[in-house]
Amino acid sequence: MLENLDQKADRLEALALPLRTLALRAAGQLRTLALKTAGRLRTLSLKTLSRLRTLAPKTAGELRTLALKAAGQLRTLALKAAGRLRTLALKAEGQLRTLALKAEGQLRTLTLKTAGWLRTLALKVAGQLRTLVTLQIVGWLMTLETLQHDKLKAKKHMVNRL
Repeated sequence: MLENLDQKADRLEALALPLRTLALRAAGQLRTLALKTAGRLRTLSLKTLSRLRTLAPKTAGELRTLALKAAGQLRTLALKAAGRLRTLALKAEGQLRTLALKAEGQLRTLTLKTAGWLRTLALKVAGQLRTLVTLQIVGWLMTLETLQHDKLKAKKHMVNRL
């Protein structure tokens, strides 16, 4: 019976040895797998951290560049708008000056025409046609001279204003 038990023990030992080896192998593989996984996670964590460190300055630089570009574009836009407003103001001032000069000229012409008509009417009533012709010629010459004088005056005035 002892022999029988010895044989059974030997057989169990023989069976236990591969099982023990298998268990040790499995435990080793699990440990190796755990270490590999931990290593991969650590590597992945370090890579991610490294990428974030690399990405952060790039992102900050890109944001800074974007902000500088936007500021430059706003400055350019403001300068363009100021230039356009200045141009518009100068155009309006020039148009007002032209309009004032035209109105002044038209009033002077109207006054001279009215005076001429009244003079013609008075001379016709008096029957002095010859005097009329003479006065008209003299009047035209005086009007021409006055207009030339007024033009020079207007030019001087405009030059002084500019």
